[in-house]
Amino acid sequence: MNKQLLLELRGKIIEAGYGDEVRWAENIQCRGPSDFFAEYVWVVVSSGMKNQVAQRIYSKVMGAIVDRVPINTVFKHELKVKAINQVLANTRELYFEYLMDNDK
Repeated sequence: MNKQLLLELRGKIIEAGYGDEVRWAENIQCRGPSDFFAEYVWVVVSSGMKNQVAQRIYSKVMGAIVDRVPINTVFKHELKVKAINQVLANTRELYFEYLMDNDK
């Protein structure tokens, strides 16, 4: 997806009445690798799900990580689990890459 298309989509989302949500998302401040990872997990888990369902799954996934239990024991979406595990293994590096990027 190119930048022009993203800007067009952003405009349509704002026109649809979601300007506050866009401004909120644009101003998220990660206070370290842990926050960065938690935000990432939320985006992955909640994609394509109702908020209420996503919140329950997110809590289970984060609990599994804290308890050092394999994520796939609490969340059965194979591709999302794979994505979360990949970022979990590289969180610090990805966070610092994020910090260095001027186009967040």
